[in-house]
Amino acid sequence: MTIRGAVHDDFNEIVEIVNSSELGNKYFNNNLHKLKKIIEKDIRESKLIIATIDSGKCIGVMSFDLEGAFGKYPYIHFMVIKDDYQRQKIGCQMMTFFEKIIAGFYNKIFLMVGDWNKMAFEFYTHLNYQPLCEIDGFYNEQFKEILMVKG
Repeated sequence: MTIRGAVHDDFNEIVEIVNSSELGNKYFNNNLHKLKKIIEKDIRESKLIIATIDSGKCIGVMSFDLEGAFGKYPYIHFMVIKDDYQRQKIGCQMMTFFEKIIAGFYNKIFLMVGDWNKMAFEFYTHLNYQPLCEIDGFYNEQFKEILMVKG
């Protein structure tokens, strides 16, 4: 497996992975136009990393902003691992890759996880992210988001 920055040639695979995920369904509600705009912008601004298998096929995506939390700290917008590849430590490897990149520059990382996503909450808790608060309807009126921090 290789973890690297996303490039424009990865666009269609990234859109497919996010759009076909539970996260994509809940937050983008099959609004492909909105999702594509976000992915295009993130690729253009080098704010996406992907995990690929030996064939080059994309199996994981992480969107982030280095100063997206309070204009000061890294913020992970979302991470999606293709269903067939979940529970194989790919998410752990992507998080480790990201954390190594920012080590020495930032002392905290923030993210939000939907209260509906118990598996993701457990994953981030296992990686030593701590819940700070819950925010009702932050991105979607139907869900609470749990703001988490590491560092």
